[in-house]
Amino acid sequence: MTIVARLCVSLAMLAFLLMIPAEVPGTGSPQPGYVTVDFDNVDLRVFIKFVSETTGRIFILDERVKGTVSIVFANQIPIDELDKVLESVLEVKGYAAIPAGPVTKIVPLNTAKQRGVEVGVTRPGRTGNQR
Repeated sequence: MTIVARLCVSLAMLAFLLMIPAEVPGTGSPQPGYVTVDFDNVDLRVFIKFVSETTGRIFILDERVKGTVSIVFANQIPIDELDKVLESVLEVKGYAAIPAGPVTKIVPLNTAKQRGVEVGVTRPGRTGNQR
């Protein structure tokens, strides 16, 4: 086979492979506005960073924020549902989210209660523990 013929065959194979979807629909292929949540025994700070990178929100973490978490969803969830997921995780782990302007502070729950602060995860433009 000549070099030109090999090149043509290679290009044809490449074109064919590019037409095949990387993932079959319904098996985890990315959907706009949705995210896959699949964390097994990861550091809580890693999960918070994931939420920050996915939503664009800014979190300030108290140095006492520690621990691991496992969160698995069978299907992708809407990105805007990550707020509720994070709020639940923080509550289970004994932490609270305190809105402070454009940032959210994450502190131990007892610290937030001692300060008399209304706690909860909020989306930008929202206040308190609204849902």
